[in-house]
Amino acid sequence: MKPPEQWEEKDILALVENKAEESIDLEFKSAGALARTDGHKREISKDVSAFANSAGGTIVYGVAESATKPHYAESLTPIDPKEISKEWLEQVINSTIRPRIDSLRINPVELREQSPGKYCYVVCIPESYTAHQASDKKYYRRYNYESVPMEDYEVRQTMSRSSRPAYKLALHPIQQHGVGPGMISCRFGVTLENVSEIVGHDVSAVLFAPPQLMQAPSDAAAVFDGAKYARVPGTPFSPSHEQLPAIDPASPLTPYTIEFRQSLLIRSGVHWSGPLVIFVEVFDQFGLSLTSKFHVTQNLETDLVEEWQAAKRAPNLWSIGTRP
Repeated sequence: MKPPEQWEEKDILALVENKAEESIDLEFKSAGALARTDGHKREISKDVSAFANSAGGTIVYGVAESATKPHYAESLTPIDPKEISKEWLEQVINSTIRPRIDSLRINPVELREQSPGKYCYVVCIPESYTAHQASDKKYYRRYNYESVPMEDYEVRQTMSRSSRPAYKLALHPIQQHGVGPGMISCRFGVTLENVSEIVGHDVSAVLFAPPQLMQAPSDAAAVFDGAKYARVPGTPFSPSHEQLPAIDPASPLTPYTIEFRQSLLIRSGVHWSGPLVIFVEVFDQFGLSLTSKFHVTQNLETDLVEEWQAAKRAPNLWSIGTRP
């Protein structure tokens, strides 16, 4: 599909016809979201700044979302440019967000076939290298497809994007096998990628898991979300899978694998109810650079491993968190 700044009427219609779902970088807003009231202007400011403070994205004004979750593009709600112009929307965004968002673009898509003379406004928001404040003096980010207030550490770390490397992680099982009825032994690893323009040095990662899942939990523990977690150091490997003492340097856009040597012993319904929560911290020459929280779901049938899935529960891949 074409970049949003190049979308035409057929691209907007395809979103509705295909019931495109909202995501971390795509949101639909009906024409009514552009009313001239102070409350609606605040919402525009909040939503646009949240995308810039996260990984960037696209807001399509003039497409109504479904009432049920997951929200999807349900119908067109064309915008009359005589009432709400592209220039008015641009002025609201520029006057209510501080500092202004560089390189933001609004693509006015005329609905020539469906509603001649009326439009959808596609707002294309880049990921910013600083934090942007909305008109209510708060900072927002994207989380679970919504705009939510940022914590102080998130604001400070977002502001440091231009001066520190940024990373993203993907958690995956490396080795797993059944060890008894309803129990498996599993080792995890992460694929780590430097997604900034700055080279990272001495990059390493540590996994934190509930100590009851380990045969010999480490004495070096940490507390996350009020619970105690045991520490499992990682062993970095290069793209050619050669073992490294640490990733030095971590070049931009070059993925690396980090394996966590200690296995977790997991029994269905015994150690936890619901997803297993695992944290991974990434360190580089600046210290702690990223904390990612993963929810791991299981599907066990007697002593057979059916499926493992790791889903990142965070505002976006570029978001930086810290240990509570």
